[in-house]
Amino acid sequence: MIGARRLAVLFTLAVIGAVSADERTASGVAQAAAGPPCASMSVANSPLTGFSAGLRPVVLVHGWDGGWKSMKPVDGALKGLPVSAYFFDYQSNDSSWASRPPIASCLATYIGAVSAAYRRAGGDGKVIVVAHSMGGLATRFASNARYAAVPTASDLGGVVTIDTPHLGSPFGDQAVARAMEATLGRHPTSVRHQPTPGTDASICLAAHHPPANKLPHGCALAPYLPANVPITQLAGDISVQRTLFGIPLYTVDLYTDGVVPVDSSHGYINSGPGGRAPRGTATDQPTVSCKVNFDQVNAIAFAQGYLANGAEGSLSGIADLLSPTIFSDSHALDQLETGQIGPQLFAFLAAAYVTAPCSHTGMLTDPASLADVRRAVSDDIQHLAAPPPAAPATAGPASSLTLLHWHSAEAVDTQGDCAGTAACVIHSVACASEALCVAVGEPNLVFVSTNPTAPTPQWTSYARPVAESFGSIACLPKLCVAGTSVDGELDVSSDPTLGPSSWSRFPQTSDPIAGVSCISASLCAAISGSGVLTSTDGGQSWPTAATFSDPATLNAISCAEPDFCAAVGGTTAASSLAPTSSRWTEATIPLPGAGALESISCPQPSFCGAAGQTAVVISSDPGNARPQWTMVQLPGYSLGGAIACPSAGLCVVGDSGGDIFTSDNASGGAGAWHEQHVPVNGGFTGISCPTTQLCVAATTDGELVNATP
Repeated sequence: MIGARRLAVLFTLAVIGAVSADERTASGVAQAAAGPPCASMSVANSPLTGFSAGLRPVVLVHGWDGGWKSMKPVDGALKGLPVSAYFFDYQSNDSSWASRPPIASCLATYIGAVSAAYRRAGGDGKVIVVAHSMGGLATRFASNARYAAVPTASDLGGVVTIDTPHLGSPFGDQAVARAMEATLGRHPTSVRHQPTPGTDASICLAAHHPPANKLPHGCALAPYLPANVPITQLAGDISVQRTLFGIPLYTVDLYTDGVVPVDSSHGYINSGPGGRAPRGTATDQPTVSCKVNFDQVNAIAFAQGYLANGAEGSLSGIADLLSPTIFSDSHALDQLETGQIGPQLFAFLAAAYVTAPCSHTGMLTDPASLADVRRAVSDDIQHLAAPPPAAPATAGPASSLTLLHWHSAEAVDTQGDCAGTAACVIHSVACASEALCVAVGEPNLVFVSTNPTAPTPQWTSYARPVAESFGSIACLPKLCVAGTSVDGELDVSSDPTLGPSSWSRFPQTSDPIAGVSCISASLCAAISGSGVLTSTDGGQSWPTAATFSDPATLNAISCAEPDFCAAVGGTTAASSLAPTSSRWTEATIPLPGAGALESISCPQPSFCGAAGQTAVVISSDPGNARPQWTMVQLPGYSLGGAIACPSAGLCVVGDSGGDIFTSDNASGGAGAWHEQHVPVNGGFTGISCPTTQLCVAATTDGELVNATP
């Protein structure tokens, strides 16, 4: 088996050439505007009829190589399942990148209409999407408020992608694309092999690599789906077998469908902003393998029309290159192993693509591929039909967080640094994982635990020589950033367990740092009296990104992805789909009794929870230009201000009286929240829940308390 260079085979095609910046500019590539509407729907879309509560709607989305009719075999494969299929067509715009409004926004509008019609018929509104190639990327864009006026995040019940280039394709390199276009040209039946070179769809198809996932200038990176949407990623994998007089000599695994490498078709988890899908994302990665015998390639290619005399763009000369006298020598195998693309290997790849049943286009008719699609859709149907887990007998509705046991609070000043002071106030706590939690407070203290899940965690405290006390902190496994509450310092540590010397100081402003959030070393954001500061270099520098009408009111910030952050304070909620820019949107959220918003937690761009002094507010569209916030007034809730939401809908809030409120349906009204009292001496100032198996809360009396199963 020849496989040492199998992924490199396709990616090293890029050595033929590279697209220039001038080519990209000339193509007119531009990123989709925030929340664009759908101007007009294709008349080829399926009419919205035939809905029944007992038939799950499945929307079929084609790729760049065909219109809606290319998905008819998929519809046929689903016969017998309790589904009703609806075709979405964007063929007139398929030379555009998937983020463009005629594709992403119109797909979102169509899925939303299907969902609404299903709901009117008595269904739950959840829609399954099966998408081929670029259609899978379009589905991702359609779920995000940045690319669709009516995003589909709450409508999706499952997504199945077939040979979708989650990590791009070597055919995004324009020289490679043109070479293959010239070699294969047009199939006599007008099947297309790749996006037309020079177009949006071709340029933005460029291969990209996590975690940076950089695309050519102006190309939008596909966002992740909500964490509660399972995704199945099918990949085609072509192998070529060489025989001599019927005796197998060797098999070459190309590890591609001819257009998209297997690693890209399976690359969803690491393909989006930040290089990591939301925590809790469920994925499956079937591979459909097929083998081509090269002794039969010429006959198959001729039968399909590629070698016919006069065929447009026919494989001129490829018959000679595939002859036994050429392919029996070591030329093609040497090229395969070294990654040097010569005429023999190029012919090898082209011929394999046009003849293999599991090729990029063949996957839509291959029986094994269609069986995997049917199986994935069936699994999604069963998942959606499964009843929710029974709630335990408690005083209120229970969630996984309500099942956590809150242990006894600990006064965690291990070094006597609070001696002579009225109290040690812990202002903020951040848990990077179940193996590291860090808290900060006054006077100038840092508290660290590497066993926060233990019934009685061990906490180490030390003083950090800063002019003023730390008021906020954010932590990742290899990066913690703490802000001072008065003099505008931001201190950074890659390992806070090493004590005071592990921190570096970066004075930024004379204004206090009220809140800080980090999702990676490539994006941290902080709230100061002058506005939002952002860092893209691990906390080394913090330029001001945006200012607000009354920046002094903002006191908390939460970032879910590189392209989403939100901040609150007073009666203001601000959000941005480009946090490092000045493009932030403000909204006013009046609370009862002139209460102020104190903290915010956004596990993903489609969900934020904020805690105010007199109420909790929840939004499922915080990135929209006019986000909707649902107010929840909790009985017994007293001057609250600490919130953590480890996933969408799942939140825990602490108030000044030592009460904890949890919910797995945070916007469902007061009845959807469960209250419990935790015996602490002070009120809660901060909460961090890195998973649903661990929460740690800080108090005004120098205590830290944890909750575990």
